[in-house]
Amino acid sequence: MNSIQTLKDNFDILVIGDHQVGKSSLILNYLHDTFINDIDASVEDLHTKVISENNEYYELSILDTSSVTDSYARSRQKQIINASTLLLVYSTTNTESLLHLHDIYDKILSIRPLLPPIVVVGTKFDLVDERQVSWEEGHEFSKNINSVGFFECSAKSNVNVDEAFQRLADIVLSRHQADVQQQKRAKSITVMDPVISNNTINDSIIIVTSESSGSLTEQPQKSKSAPEIRKIQSQVKTEQITKSGCCIIM
Repeated sequence: MNSIQTLKDNFDILVIGDHQVGKSSLILNYLHDTFINDIDASVEDLHTKVISENNEYYELSILDTSSVTDSYARSRQKQIINASTLLLVYSTTNTESLLHLHDIYDKILSIRPLLPPIVVVGTKFDLVDERQVSWEEGHEFSKNINSVGFFECSAKSNVNVDEAFQRLADIVLSRHQADVQQQKRAKSITVMDPVISNNTINDSIIIVTSESSGSLTEQPQKSKSAPEIRKIQSQVKTEQITKSGCCIIM
């Protein structure tokens, strides 16, 4: 994908893990309900999936990161900062992938101390004879980093894939709905127009004639209705005409 686009965009789910742990297969299974094994791990792809709840639809964005990009690279730092949630992936058939995930987590923490919600996933759990990482070890890591979920998945057997992504998707959708409600409340607030309305004049300055000097003075008045204003203006006009010796034939 376009690296400039990667730097600018916010992502709902950022998927990070070691080389060959099955990140891309996991994502494609969630998106298309199919298993694809031979995938170039050096390519980063931005995927989207439309999700819905209570007849409300939302386009979920998922960034499949390249395992060859260093965690301290500028592009990776931007991705971590811009991600709403994180999916950390290791392989149950590779102890090193879990150990490396500890290092990845420490780097993420140094870049973004206030962590977003995280789900930890152990892939390839269907390969029982090749297992090197126990469920307890994966769960312990997940617990230590205060993740919101831990799943052992199999993209090939299509087990727990939807559940892992759905845990984060629910959080993203809940936040989106809260933002929409906040926007609706903001729009419902009526801002008073400073222009004087037809029915009321607030804090008006009424010009009246001084009885002692005949000069005009300004007196602040409380809010008055339009008929009251017209009455005062009529009285002032009549007084001015009387003092000038003029008369008006109505």
